[in-house]
Amino acid sequence: MPDDALEIVTNYGCRVFDGEHFVYKSGMHGPAYINVDPVLYQPWALHAIGRKLAERYIPAGLHSYGIVPDVVADPAVGGISFGLMTAHAINERIDAFATNPKMREMYPEQVMHVFAEKHKDDDGNEYFAFSRTGFVGQLAGKKVLIVEDILNSGVSTSEVISLVRAAGGEVIGVSCMVSRGGATAESLGVPHFDALIDIHMVQYDAEKCPLCADGRPMVVDESLGKGKGWSQDHPDYPTRLLLK
Repeated sequence: MPDDALEIVTNYGCRVFDGEHFVYKSGMHGPAYINVDPVLYQPWALHAIGRKLAERYIPAGLHSYGIVPDVVADPAVGGISFGLMTAHAINERIDAFATNPKMREMYPEQVMHVFAEKHKDDDGNEYFAFSRTGFVGQLAGKKVLIVEDILNSGVSTSEVISLVRAAGGEVIGVSCMVSRGGATAESLGVPHFDALIDIHMVQYDAEKCPLCADGRPMVVDESLGKGKGWSQDHPDYPTRLLLK
């Protein structure tokens, strides 16, 4: 983990857990978890993280890819704050850099922000959609950056990528705060992929989980994965709480 990413984890109160037993959003099991919830109630933390997520997509940035998005999109609900602050950071940079009218014409009047929300169909199957008024209209013919908070298997991110493309948008990259599932630009099918914190956390299919076989107690804190829901379906399995 690079020093600046470690600073994000420690300075803003994020916590890293290891040697435990968690259920991830994807349904997979694993021994480690990063909880980024503390940054969500710290505006300055969100602002700082948004600026770092934006670094590759700002005008004349030292590490920039040389392309500026028209829109930042993300899956609700975890990605909303990070996506909004990333769009804000890019807009700030454009305003500071493009100081004359001719330069200003090179960039979007305003980098927009949209998010896809999760819904259920009549059969109870979950899916994402840009359901807010005007969101789909922001995407057609536009360069779109996808932003995530935590990226595990990439299922939610891939669904949002497909939605953007179906609406006529061009996905120019994916940026996330934490990647813990080994995602790459190739696996996501995008030109660029960047993570502030890139930790490959081992994950197991629930049916073949060695942690379950060993009887390691399931973490059931609501803010630390989906263990609580899993334990309700497995009432005889031991559980534990990590947060007091």
